[in-house]
Amino acid sequence: FGVLALQLVRIQAWQQAEIASRVAVDRSTGEVAANPRIIDEDLRVQRGRILDRRGAIVAETIMDGGLARRSYPDPNTAYVAGFFSPLLYGRSGLEATYDAVLRGDVTLDTWTEWAGALLGRPPKGLDLQLTLDATLQQRAHELLGDRVGAVVLVEVRTGAVLVLASNPHFDPEALVT
Repeated sequence: FGVLALQLVRIQAWQQAEIASRVAVDRSTGEVAANPRIIDEDLRVQRGRILDRRGAIVAETIMDGGLARRSYPDPNTAYVAGFFSPLLYGRSGLEATYDAVLRGDVTLDTWTEWAGALLGRPPKGLDLQLTLDATLQQRAHELLGDRVGAVVLVEVRTGAVLVLASNPHFDPEALVT
């Protein structure tokens, strides 16, 4: 009984997050099964914006009937952010790396967090400011044209990444459902 009790504690305490976020795929039909509570929560959170160095929007959340949908207005900078598609593909890139910040799990003001939880407000994510320059990114794409390749521009003094352009690239707007 002692070993059984230890095993149950291990599963419920230490593996709780891993079990809750587990995703399974049915090999015969290809259907994906995941914890619907996590997905529902992702669809209610207004994620923070991802902005370039001058404030141009790389990614933002549009609320539609109480459900959040991620939008990537500029295809030349959008793929740098990665993607956020909780119903199909999950998240990648900056959307995955800074997920806690973008979804509002990391807040600067504890009092606001407590008041929001008490009033039943969904968390609002914090914005993420990049060193990327959308104007230079656009110019890099123009120079690449249809050729396969990449352009990376780094400011040597500060290490700021100004351009991360590649061709071919993907449009994360097409992955959002």
